[in-house]
Amino acid sequence: MAYQSRRAQRIADYFVMVGLQNTDSPMQERECNETLGNTVVPRPTEPITDITVICRSVGEDVPPGYTCVENTLSGYAADLNYGSFRGFSYYLCFRRGTDEPPITDISVYYGGKEKLPSGYQIVKTTAYGRSADLNYKSKPSTFLAFRRAASAGGHNQLAITSIGVVLSSKGESPPHTFHIVKRCLNKSIIGSEVHLCYNKAIVQARSIRYKADVLSRYPLKDHSWFALPDSVVLFCLPMGAVVEYWSDHAVHPLPMFSTFALTQESGDKVYGAAVTFYEQLPSDMWTPYMERVFKKSDPKQAYATKCICLLSHWPFFDTFRWFLRNLYRISVSAQTEIPIERYVTHFMDAVPFPPPDRPQILLQMGHEKHYLQRPVDSPLPLSGASFINFLRCLGPENSLTLLCLALTEQKILLHCRRPALLTSVAEALTSIIFPFEWQCPYIPLCPVKLADVLNAPCPFIVGIDSKYFDLYRPPLELTCVDLDTNTISYGAEKRAITWKILPKKYADVVLKQLRRIHQQLLQSLENQGNLDSLSYAVDIAPLEYDVTIKRKLRSISSNIQHIFLAIQAILLRGYKRFLLPITKSPSSDVYDARSLFDFEGFLKSRSSGAKKFFSQLVKTQLFTRFIEQRSFVSPVDVQFAFFDDYINKVENGISLTELDDHKQKNYTTLVIPSPDTEGLPENKKYEYSSFPALDESLLVLPTKCQDYQLDLMYSPQIRGNLLRSQAEREEAAEIARKQSKSPLLWAKYLLRSCYTIWFMYLPAYVKVQSSPNRALKKGFQVLLQMQTSKLHMQDEFCYRSMMHLCAVYKLPILAIRVLLIMRAVGIHPNAVTYGYYNKAVSENPWPEKTGPKLWSLLRNVVTAIAIFRSFLK
Repeated sequence: MAYQSRRAQRIADYFVMVGLQNTDSPMQERECNETLGNTVVPRPTEPITDITVICRSVGEDVPPGYTCVENTLSGYAADLNYGSFRGFSYYLCFRRGTDEPPITDISVYYGGKEKLPSGYQIVKTTAYGRSADLNYKSKPSTFLAFRRAASAGGHNQLAITSIGVVLSSKGESPPHTFHIVKRCLNKSIIGSEVHLCYNKAIVQARSIRYKADVLSRYPLKDHSWFALPDSVVLFCLPMGAVVEYWSDHAVHPLPMFSTFALTQESGDKVYGAAVTFYEQLPSDMWTPYMERVFKKSDPKQAYATKCICLLSHWPFFDTFRWFLRNLYRISVSAQTEIPIERYVTHFMDAVPFPPPDRPQILLQMGHEKHYLQRPVDSPLPLSGASFINFLRCLGPENSLTLLCLALTEQKILLHCRRPALLTSVAEALTSIIFPFEWQCPYIPLCPVKLADVLNAPCPFIVGIDSKYFDLYRPPLELTCVDLDTNTISYGAEKRAITWKILPKKYADVVLKQLRRIHQQLLQSLENQGNLDSLSYAVDIAPLEYDVTIKRKLRSISSNIQHIFLAIQAILLRGYKRFLLPITKSPSSDVYDARSLFDFEGFLKSRSSGAKKFFSQLVKTQLFTRFIEQRSFVSPVDVQFAFFDDYINKVENGISLTELDDHKQKNYTTLVIPSPDTEGLPENKKYEYSSFPALDESLLVLPTKCQDYQLDLMYSPQIRGNLLRSQAEREEAAEIARKQSKSPLLWAKYLLRSCYTIWFMYLPAYVKVQSSPNRALKKGFQVLLQMQTSKLHMQDEFCYRSMMHLCAVYKLPILAIRVLLIMRAVGIHPNAVTYGYYNKAVSENPWPEKTGPKLWSLLRNVVTAIAIFRSFLK
């Protein structure tokens, strides 16, 4: 309870600063490679800055300084007009360097009425001045086009580092992490289908990696309910503390925002939000080894990475990003009246979790303001998912495919050049499989040191920076999902699992809806501007976007979640009919899923075209765990009850309303002012040359937050599972509205309500009775009386109350009788009621069978004597 109270009072648990502390021993890539057991992949050191074509048919040679793409991956000639009888033979050449802005995109331009995309340049001539039209003297004219970066000094910018040619008609496909240009180069009537492919990488200066350490933290000591994880260093700086030497014209990069999630032994998630930035390396940390590697003697151009991070049990990523951004802004500002330490202690100790009566908090840091809103009381599990990023990065088809991969428990590796996307997409993936819960290893942002988890023999969901592929090759059995190129690569020894294994009738409908929402999403993002860069770069002074666009994106996110919830309801509808309640004295295998669920009957009830999918689904750990939790009392019973209600709407053909997490319009706001200067020296200004380690003398002792009402909405076992669910309350209100128009029906409704009120007070009545068993039998007689009077209840609250009391007072036989009454009146117990029933019959002792056996024997003897005497007559 103390832990729950602490979570309800604070929004963050720890503030941590991670960076370079010791430069004595750099991390060697060879050592990492030996640990991971993978093969190092040589990577280009410089980006591609120019491309051209040469015509081999007229004898053109490779220009000086250029490299020609001579062959495809399979060894075919990389002729851009491969297989054409009359066309000229063109080859692609490229040049690397740092003298020009690097090339960031390559496309194919068809001449004529087509408009050239903004920022692209056309390769009009070959290296020797001839026409570079690949479809020379034919229509349409075909040219290569490319787009450059804004400047040559951009640091940590994404640029093309590798380029190749793919013959699709020969069965070739681009290498992993490569993006394929879908436009065909060979437009001849006869010829092969030729495409370009390229790979992007972060353009970096020469660097040295060191082991990162915790430089500072708050609070200074671990909490009794939650200790600071030792692995936080690896997740803050997955590639270690990096030292780079920049050129004179290099542009200082913006800070990078990333998120991650840790799983505790208890199963609770801990969310991390981090901002990583570069600072000038202190001169006393410059070593002779750096001088040899960088071939420089002046340490003024050497920079090292540093990270500031917040750890919390709540995924308030927008708020954490706002706070960390402002902390960094203060560290690079000229002067400030309030030290950074005061801002940290104020945010950690004085900002409460939004209470129910004031669900919105206004935070202030100087002139900056931010609204923190309490999560809506929803039965869906809370997560750090971004359904916007999920659909934007994967598209409709791959989104459904990834759902199938997760439901069949494959080895899924998500990778991206933008670390901030990994956690939000991985969290979305684990959210769309609701009501299932991922049971296998889950690391949404995996450091390189922990990459040996990719060799695990069990399924997993792992997210990793695409820099990993610049150094190592992943195991062959993985399914790799590239969020940058929207491609899914399957292992060489596995058959591809796609969305087509789902029931075709419903998959087509869902795919159509996803395509419609995806189009709306692209239009909204286009109106908002370059949102893609803001997903990982932290601008020191970001622009405020239109409120209407934000509201539109929230609506789209809600619709995406609704669609995936609907497909799960369609896939599992009717599953309750195959639950096997315990009706006899439990044996040792009572908790076995095979004893709790009719797997064979469930598979036979599914459509024949989807048998392959369902046969794989029922063999997974997540399905087995779902059946176990659904059969007994568990903390997620309220979520299962919500899902059952959702399935009922699907089965009854009711139009499902969209999930709206923002129904509440008028929020009561709690204003948290900026930290004051109390206790600080008067007229003193604080100035920083770098982000400082926290000065203990400037830290303020924790202040006790106002004693707000505890947040219980995410604790179903505390909230009280006996109460009516939201769906039951809405259904009861709808029935009351309809039956109030008829005096007879309204009278019956009021009588049923009286019975419901009586069962509400039944637990208190049983508690004060000298014989609880006799009191419960009276409750059972009331249920029989209701059945005789044909007063069918509009919900199962009365039966749920009886099941709960049977579990408390150890009456398994009575629980079975209550279940039989429910079946007689046509009520199927939901997850909460069913859990209490199985708890009553499985965890409590059953009456001895000696008495019934003797009575049965006596009855048989008397019956036999009566029959014998009838024959004597």
